[in-house]
Amino acid sequence: MLQSLFTVLTISLPEGIEENQIYLEIEKFIKNLGSLENTMIDYLNLEITILTQVGYQIDLQTCAVTNKCEKLFYISPKSGRAVTQEAGHKYHDQLFIIPDYFYEHRPINYQEFLDGLKITGHFLQKNIFHHKNIAMPSSRVNLIDYVQKHTDI
Repeated sequence: MLQSLFTVLTISLPEGIEENQIYLEIEKFIKNLGSLENTMIDYLNLEITILTQVGYQIDLQTCAVTNKCEKLFYISPKSGRAVTQEAGHKYHDQLFIIPDYFYEHRPINYQEFLDGLKITGHFLQKNIFHHKNIAMPSSRVNLIDYVQKHTDI
């Protein structure tokens, strides 16, 4: 996780940027390394923070289609905005389902971690790596492979 995190940080953040929010989240992440369930959610939160710091925020507050704030169920892979279940049901196969742990910080299991990595990885690839002509870093791919191999998923 550390290798993946620092590779993503190195590629994503502009050199010389002073970023206290990311520093504080990295500090929390390192302190929680003894608790795998908390470490996994902290890792995902760090990737979301990285996206936000480079100007791309996953917006889970209002629906991109209806502007409603209730019954948000999906994330649009195009806009990174939430979509209600009603508005998105026709496009279910094309949308990400919003994990509940994106709203409330709680320990997560391996499958939830892999689901979250799929979502954050999509937006990292689309909004950062693609623009730099970089493939998904091997350290992040290795993290996913490791979790899949060691969890019988």
